[in-house]
Amino acid sequence: MREVEERQWNVGNARFSTEGRTMNVEGVGNVRVLSVDPSASEIPGDGPVLLVGGFGRDSESIQRVHELLGERLAFFLPGGTDRTEVMEDYFDGLDESSARVDLRGVRVLVFGEARFLLVPGSFGGVTVGAEDGCGLSVEDLEDLDDIGDLRGVVSWTAPGEAAGAEGAPVGAPEISDLAAGASTRLFAYPPHAQAPEGWDVIERAGTTLPGTLQAGVQRIP
Repeated sequence: MREVEERQWNVGNARFSTEGRTMNVEGVGNVRVLSVDPSASEIPGDGPVLLVGGFGRDSESIQRVHELLGERLAFFLPGGTDRTEVMEDYFDGLDESSARVDLRGVRVLVFGEARFLLVPGSFGGVTVGAEDGCGLSVEDLEDLDDIGDLRGVVSWTAPGEAAGAEGAPVGAPEISDLAAGASTRLFAYPPHAQAPEGWDVIERAGTTLPGTLQAGVQRIP
């Protein structure tokens, strides 16, 4: 699992700090949650966004997303199709004051008092469409001794049995256990999956969520 450097920094009026696998954010308004399609030609809206997978399949894709974002504040949570090498090269090329926020290794994202559990990549070690795609296991979450009361969960993988590319199983029932008690529950892949009760597929969700996260009405075209 990727280590998270403990530090504090500012991007404009936004303030960030990391401790362990928790990132605290202050001074940021509503953050729209979106999933990225490889053929994206625009990113809706003009405020901060949390991108859940699809941006790091290759260097051309992540550079295109970077350009589409312009000066917007953007959080990057990798999915199972995002390649480790591509993301390493991209984030290594940014300066510390960049408006791009790397969530690799972060497990809890905190806006004020609202805590969101992040579940990146393909859960259970199953990668989809990339040999070095992002994956996560139950063991990867065992170092979170006290997650605290969660406002929500944002997961790339569906929280149950679901089929992805070429019928490969990618849903993870364990994610439902992680979300116990959370009022906001979002997942991105597969976008055609039937959402269990209490969950929303990111491309379908359109309501304003508690705290500061707002689900995107649709996937980025």
